[in-house]
Amino acid sequence: MDKALIVKGSILDIARGGDTALAMLDAKIVLICDRSSSMLEKDAFQRKARFEVEDGIVKRLQAKYPGQIVLLSFNDWATMCLDGNLPSPFGSTNMAAALERAKPLVGAGLRGVLISDGEPDSEQSVFVAATNFKGKLDVVYVGPEGAPGQMLLQRLAQIVNGSFDVNDLKKPELLEERLTRLLLKAG
Repeated sequence: MDKALIVKGSILDIARGGDTALAMLDAKIVLICDRSSSMLEKDAFQRKARFEVEDGIVKRLQAKYPGQIVLLSFNDWATMCLDGNLPSPFGSTNMAAALERAKPLVGAGLRGVLISDGEPDSEQSVFVAATNFKGKLDVVYVGPEGAPGQMLLQRLAQIVNGSFDVNDLKKPELLEERLTRLLLKAG
């Protein structure tokens, strides 16, 4: 992997060519980021797309808390982003796959934070994936206030006994503050 493409503070940056698993031992939080095509909506801060605002927040947090954030993204599938770069949004919202991929990390003690506009492919599969979820999973809704995705994510937070927040990304500093508080709580 080209070192210039590795985000400062990411797990791979901390590993510096060494053992990635060892670098993950200092991680405190797993950010589960929606990268489906709905995150292309330009209704965020300064008319930016939701994903652009999310990217800025994630990169600042990785630089501020090096090695403490594991990134997991989801669209058609769920993938770990150990280099600190979230993929460009496309496709559908396989939130169930993201929850299944996050389960072992959250179960091992990392605090999970799901960031989404709550438009999954299958609501039923999301709730099935959420059953028997061990550990702490908080949910942040980043879509328009009152949309169906908000209610779905609020219900998900109840099922996993996590907190629920609404942030439409028009004030990204609020989401960054919230994520910082969760990160500090996880420590």
